[in-house]
Amino acid sequence: MRHTLKKKKEIGAFYTPSDVAKILSDWAIRSQEDSILEPSFGGCGFLEASRDRLISLGCANVNIKFGLVNVAGRFILGDFLQVEPQSFSVEKFDAILGNPPYISHHNMDVSQKENAHAMLSRADLNLSAKASLWAYFLIHGIRFIKDGGRMAWVLPGSFLNANYGKDVHEILIKNFDKVTAIVLNERIFLLEGAEERSVIVICENRGAKPANDLAIHYADSVAALEELFSSSMLSHEENKFSGRVAYDLLPNDSKRALDSIFMHSAIYNFGDVADVKIGIVTGDNKFFILNKHKFKENRLTKATFKPIVTKFRMIAGLALTQDDIDLEVNSGMKCILVDTTNIRSNSSALIEYLETYPSDKFKANKTFAKRKIWHKADDGNTPCAFMSYMQHNGPKIALNTARSTSTNSVHRVYFRNISKQIQKMAAISFVSTLTQISAEIEGRSYGSGVLKQEPSEAKRIKICLPDDMSVKDVNSLYKKIDYLLREGKLEEARVEADAVIYAHLNISKNISLLLEETLVLLRRVRQR
Repeated sequence: MRHTLKKKKEIGAFYTPSDVAKILSDWAIRSQEDSILEPSFGGCGFLEASRDRLISLGCANVNIKFGLVNVAGRFILGDFLQVEPQSFSVEKFDAILGNPPYISHHNMDVSQKENAHAMLSRADLNLSAKASLWAYFLIHGIRFIKDGGRMAWVLPGSFLNANYGKDVHEILIKNFDKVTAIVLNERIFLLEGAEERSVIVICENRGAKPANDLAIHYADSVAALEELFSSSMLSHEENKFSGRVAYDLLPNDSKRALDSIFMHSAIYNFGDVADVKIGIVTGDNKFFILNKHKFKENRLTKATFKPIVTKFRMIAGLALTQDDIDLEVNSGMKCILVDTTNIRSNSSALIEYLETYPSDKFKANKTFAKRKIWHKADDGNTPCAFMSYMQHNGPKIALNTARSTSTNSVHRVYFRNISKQIQKMAAISFVSTLTQISAEIEGRSYGSGVLKQEPSEAKRIKICLPDDMSVKDVNSLYKKIDYLLREGKLEEARVEADAVIYAHLNISKNISLLLEETLVLLRRVRQR
């Protein structure tokens, strides 16, 4: 049954185009024996695409499989949020496909709200009271998936933009090995009256280890979406370049040059010389991270004072120095961690400050519940260096000469048993074109085109560690590049790093120009 435009908006009915339904069905259905659930069928587009996919896989009795002969336990007319896994003749499914109703919480009727909240209660989950109906569909759908199963959904942009979307992300990440969101720039529901971009969300391997994070990609059109699904990045089969589609987009001469250079004996994975971990999670940055005025206002003493890097922009050069810390503290920046490590020997002011934490927030704080001592935010693992987490101009590492720590917006680096000179050379290499190219390949695009590096991805980044440079030469280059970065001369710093690295690797002028073009291309693709 088709509806008027006004009615479609009221009930959130925007029917999925057949080509999109086909792409998702082809990805999700991998065997003629797969059991499939479509919890929100309207135009039956996913059912038709699923039928076609099963036929292509050799399923001879699709009508019987779908229950078209005997519909009992196969087709249920009702509110999906009231349906339980045992309601079907098949209790668990290999795949869920769907385009749930796009109804905001404000427009949900009383029964929908009651059913949504009852579902959350049964599942023992929390979700913002402002969540739209589609969010409840996703969460409820997880209960119907077999271990190892998968989901594919067509969702509104609010999946990424709404505050409650973060709650949904966390639940999906906890339940699936891999969670990917693809922003589709083409407005596929424009004729249906919806102008916003759609987000395709796919979740793989239910019940395995939790995903590291939500991966985000972009497709300009449905045709580009199809290419993305057929590429190695979203393939469910093992592939050498899985998760590195940017590399596949490079011209062949760039690939050949990089493959040759990366085989050089002076090229290492960053993970060969260092471990990368996230910064500390305080549980409440507003409470535990203060500026100097708030610190003094609460009569906290020097014994509770610990500098903390909250944003990588606090570090201008190749090292975080005590002068850098003093500058930020005196400027009034929030970069002082309330350190409760030695609470017994501290003044009573610290205890008084901790007692001001609201009891209702304390009970709801999941981070506090995980710690043996709720207020001990610092884990005591001082890093050797810091690495930027998300950035527009590529990652950078900086040595930690100030003995500080960082929040989880900045990665912590722990070098293995290597000399200070090699540590400095690693920091220099991160400035170079070669390492920046590798970072573009290993990282992922996030938000407004920003480059994001998870710890596992950071450890795969290639760095150059020449073995023929003297301590004097390394120190001289390190000092020069540190100065240029502090002056905001990023390109000049990269030229200096390139000159030394290219000379050691015997890279010709033509190849150096090719590498420059390659970096520009990769950044252009990522920022698009």
